[in-house]
Amino acid sequence: MTTAYNILLLLSGAIFAYVVLGWTSQKPYPPGPPSLPGLGVARIHPKTEFWKTYAEWGRKYVHINEQFKMYRKMMHRTFNPDAAQIYWEIQAQTLVDNIVKYPEKVVEHLQRDAAAVIMKIAYGYTVSRNNDHFVALAEEHMRLGSLVSAPGKWLVDSLPFRKYGFFPS
Repeated sequence: MTTAYNILLLLSGAIFAYVVLGWTSQKPYPPGPPSLPGLGVARIHPKTEFWKTYAEWGRKYVHINEQFKMYRKMMHRTFNPDAAQIYWEIQAQTLVDNIVKYPEKVVEHLQRDAAAVIMKIAYGYTVSRNNDHFVALAEEHMRLGSLVSAPGKWLVDSLPFRKYGFFPS
């Protein structure tokens, strides 16, 4: 019986040490507006003209360091309008062929070929002619992402008690 208690005590101590050491060794959050535990910045989250608040927070809390500048230069060299001309040839012939064969589906061809260029640049993946699985997945994720990521969309839904005047702010 004492062996079971020793094992239980050892496991409890290990879990306690993991929790305590895990919490103290967490990396700090990036700089941002002051927040409350559990609520985050919900107390000061803007309800209207949120872009102005976000711009102010950006000026106040975002610091651009040398590494960020280097990454920004790399992205600019690779994806600026002049560099993008290199990638145009990737799908130009396919787009022309598809438009000649199926002129009624011009919008679909443009969407597919834009996705094909992006997939080729980002992942090195060549998109199949029609109904590519990964393009369909990307389109579905973009559709869902645009639905759920609207700024401020879920704040009142997740904290409905904040709508009422009797709840202290």
